[in-house]
Amino acid sequence: MSKIQRHQHELKLLFSELVQNNDNKNLTDYLMSNSNLPGRRANLELAKAFTNIVEKNWNDNETLLWDLITSLITITPNQAPADNPQEFLPFCATWALGTIGAISEIHFNDALYHLKALADDSRWRIRETVTKGIQELILVKRDETMDEIKKWILKGKYLSMRAVVTGVAEPDLLQDDQIRKQALELHKEVLTQVKTCTNRKLEEFKVLRKGLAYSLSVVVQAIPEEGFKHLEELIVSQDEAILWILKQNLKKNRLIKNYPSKVKELTKKLK
Repeated sequence: MSKIQRHQHELKLLFSELVQNNDNKNLTDYLMSNSNLPGRRANLELAKAFTNIVEKNWNDNETLLWDLITSLITITPNQAPADNPQEFLPFCATWALGTIGAISEIHFNDALYHLKALADDSRWRIRETVTKGIQELILVKRDETMDEIKKWILKGKYLSMRAVVTGVAEPDLLQDDQIRKQALELHKEVLTQVKTCTNRKLEEFKVLRKGLAYSLSVVVQAIPEEGFKHLEELIVSQDEAILWILKQNLKKNRLIKNYPSKVKELTKKLK
C-alpha cells in the first residue's frame, strides 16, 4: 500500500465521521499531526490523498465539503504562520479548490475567485498550491481559465502574476499547441509589467522575479522558435531585472541540453 493509499484509508474513515456528525475536529487533527510541519517538506502525499477523498465524496456531500474547504482557506497567516502544522489545513484546502473547480461546473468560477485571492497569500506553500489549482482548471476548462488568469496581470499585483506564470509553466499542459501560444503571451505581458516596476525592493516583486527565473525557460522549451525570438527582443531592453531573469533561464538544463547553440549565442549577448 502506497503512502497516498494509506492516507486515503484513514481519511475515508474521518470523512465518514464528518458526514455523520458534521464535526471536522478529528479530520483536521489528523491533517495537522501528519503534516510534517515544521519541516522542509510538507506531506504532499497526504495533501493529494485529501484532494482524492474530496473528489470521491463530492457528489454525495457537495454542500458539506464546500463549506469545509471554504472555512479552511480562511485560516490566516496570523492564525497559522508559515511552517506551522495548522498551515497544512489551508494548504490542503487550496489544493482541493482546483479539484472542485475541475469536477463541479457550479463551483468553477468560485474556485478561480478563491485561488486569485490566495495567490496573494504571504505563505509560499499556499501560493504553490494555487499553482496546482490553476493547472487542474486549465486541464478541464482551458480557454475559460486562461482568459480569467489573464485578468490577474495588473500593475503592482506581483504575487498574482507569479501565480499566472508558474501556473502555465507545466510541461504536460504545454503539449497543447493553444496553451503553448497563450503561455508565451502571458509571459510577455508579465515581463512588460516587470519592466515598468519602479520599486524593485518589494518582496512581492522579488517573488515574481524568482518565479520567472524558471517559468520562462519551461515555456520557451515548449515553443522554441517564438520563445527564443522573444528572448532576443528582451535583451534589447537592457533592463536590469529582465536581464537577470534571462540569465537564470539560460542556465537551465532544459534549454542548454536541447538548444545549446541558441543558448550560447544569447548568453554571449548578455555579457
